Amino acid sequence: MVLDYINYFRSLAIAHKDLRHNPLSETGDGPVGSMHFTKVSPEQVLKALRTGIGFPCMAIELYDTQMESQVSSDIKPKTSGAFMIIDNPASQSAADEDAVFGKTERVTYDILKQIYQDVLSPGADDECAAPFEFFEFDKLSITPVSRIFGGQSGYRTVFDFELKKTLNINVPPEAGTFLIDES
Repeated sequence: MVLDYINYFRSLAIAHKDLRHNPLSETGDGPVGSMHFTKVSPEQVLKALRTGIGFPCMAIELYDTQMESQVSSDIKPKTSGAFMIIDNPASQSAADEDAVFGKTERVTYDILKQIYQDVLSPGADDECAAPFEFFEFDKLSITPVSRIFGGQSGYRTVFDFELKKTLNINVPPEAGTFLIDES
């Protein structure tokens, strides 16, 4: 499930004309500056900055899950995720920073439009790469971020969704999951 989420956003970063992420860069095998996708964790950000991350860049946050239910026998996961589109201004001038906000806002909306097409548009294929059963477009939070990591700026988008595949905690674990003497 989490791999479907990561791979979906990676595929968006690979396909977007301004991002053009090179997956080989994640293992150090791509050209310097070809990494335009990372996960937001201290280790991943430091690795990306050390290996010459390219800008603009998509940085995703792994999702959080909270369980909800009306009755204890019907527990459902409620998941929230986030991504940022960030870029480096050419200089510290206000005009260059404004240009970064304009570009990253456009890329952010391009990503959201593609998610909409993959999830909700008429004719969206149930077998498409999007891991989302439902994506709450009506509850998006799109917030500008300034001078993060090494001075980059852009937009952070927080969203709620339901995954197509979930782990059901209401069912017993598979036989053999726990090494317990059952004799």
